[in-house]
Amino acid sequence: MNIKPLEGTFYIDGLLEGPVFGEGDEDLIRRFVRRAAKDGFIFSLAIDGGRFSLLAEKQPGTLPESARSADSLIARHLNEFLDNYRPEEAAQMMSTIRSVEFIPSQEVQTVYGIMPDGKLALEQRKVKAETIKPPRPLSLKEKIRVTGVLVVILAIVFGVSMIFVPYRQLFGRIADSVRPYKIETLEIEQGYYTLYFNIESTEVLKKKLLIRMQCRPTELFPQDVNRLNTIWEVLTEKDPEHAIVHKMALEAIWKKYIRCEMFNAEGEYLGQEMCRMFRDQDDKNVFSLYIPFDKKIRKVVLTF
Repeated sequence: MNIKPLEGTFYIDGLLEGPVFGEGDEDLIRRFVRRAAKDGFIFSLAIDGGRFSLLAEKQPGTLPESARSADSLIARHLNEFLDNYRPEEAAQMMSTIRSVEFIPSQEVQTVYGIMPDGKLALEQRKVKAETIKPPRPLSLKEKIRVTGVLVVILAIVFGVSMIFVPYRQLFGRIADSVRPYKIETLEIEQGYYTLYFNIESTEVLKKKLLIRMQCRPTELFPQDVNRLNTIWEVLTEKDPEHAIVHKMALEAIWKKYIRCEMFNAEGEYLGQEMCRMFRDQDDKNVFSLYIPFDKKIRKVVLTF
């Protein structure tokens, strides 16, 4: 059973990374993390080998009263951060940050990319969604009344459950837990990545508790930086409406990290992994993506 999202809530995920240009940069990055946290955007910071990475923690939040929308507030934080750098420095950063905001009967999905001129670019779409209105604050009398009703309901439910135990559901869950996992039933949605590589095979590595997706690059796979820029220019000319999405896909491939979202048979979200692209030792033209093995996984979506 899917829980309907609450209007006025949002969440973010994705990654922001780039070079650390000087000693003062670490203070700038940490200041950005602190300011974003005050508005409900939580990032995990890692600095290693002269580079930083900010991984957004996917947890629901509510907007401050002063904010008009989640995308405007996130864009303000990112623009303030990028303004600390020269355009040629900001252009070296990569963003796969994405936000999802729930408004009445709609889900607003926004991705935030960094263009070659170092400026922030937003790609947004709105899809229909079944949302629920936030509850009205209860008065003290109403809270007491609701508490009493809940106590009665819980007592009834507990009494009935002692008589009617859902054995069919119970045995169904047990059967699912012992039934062998069929990797051939796994559905993989590549999205824009189909332009750049094909998934040739999938397998379960039982000893390592991993699912492996073996991939082979297409002719559009960016093998070097010149090829990367050429492909992006061609795609921008052919499909300017989705230029930022093509750029984010190419950047993810170039950085060798692809975000994989996992879903069960009912389409419910199970979690995500930032998967590194590992080259095959026997065939250098092949690489693999790995996600944790879970019998509940029935669909994997490759995204930014």
